[in-house]
Amino acid sequence: MRPPILILLVILGFSYLSVHPALADETPAPCGDEIPCEQAPLVATADMEIINLTYEELKALLDSTEDFVLLDTRPIEAYEIGHIPDAESFPLSEMTTLESVEALPKDKLIVVYCQSASCPMSHSAAVKLKSFGFNVKDYHGGIQEWTEKGVTVEQDTTVIPPITP
Repeated sequence: MRPPILILLVILGFSYLSVHPALADETPAPCGDEIPCEQAPLVATADMEIINLTYEELKALLDSTEDFVLLDTRPIEAYEIGHIPDAESFPLSEMTTLESVEALPKDKLIVVYCQSASCPMSHSAAVKLKSFGFNVKDYHGGIQEWTEKGVTVEQDTTVIPPITP
């Protein structure tokens, strides 16, 4: 009975590496004759260094006159419940090809964030954007740290609170 369990553990290990790019050494997806480069899927590389911003650094950036883009990489539903002021929703799930990010300005700093320091979405988004030549930083603390500091969040006005009996 041990060989099937060992095989299952090996399969689970490879599955985990395939969905956790920081642990896998992935290479860029091929593009060229069959897949145009602008339609090639974004693939993270494990060795890409991303600069993390602290709460204080992001707050200073928001208070400054620097023109930058702040992206919330969580699903749209989470963004609508509450997001950092002036953030735009751009879920990680939508960052699939170069075409999907071509509207973002390459001449401005892009700051990404997600739910918390344990959430991998913003780091994955930062790696994807950096691989396409964007100047990107990751606010690693996410919306959780932001709200813990007592700073205001914006809410989408279309969010309807749940009805309680």
